[in-house]
Amino acid sequence: MVSGYVLSSGRESSPLFGIQSGVERNIPLEVMLETFTINGAYAHGLESETGSLEKDKWADFIVLDRNLFQIPVSEIHKANILRTYYKGRLVYEFGSDKLPNEKSP
Repeated sequence: MVSGYVLSSGRESSPLFGIQSGVERNIPLEVMLETFTINGAYAHGLESETGSLEKDKWADFIVLDRNLFQIPVSEIHKANILRTYYKGRLVYEFGSDKLPNEKSP
């Protein structure tokens, strides 16, 4: 539930579909992003460790191929994740067939 709304896009399990679904229901993009970041961390009791980029937090974040604030709402789900960082370490990079820091055989 977000600001009194129950979200269930029914289309896909990607958070980007959920974000788009909320924005299509007139929930501001900023609120939807908070729902999937700091509010998600809070729901799991992890808000002091993750959910936002702050000093002494884990630095979990993704890099998208486009700015969600500068594209039509209908295209939010089309954004591609270029990189994923977990605890400040690069753990996924688009187009790479191995994890960063993984040694070749």
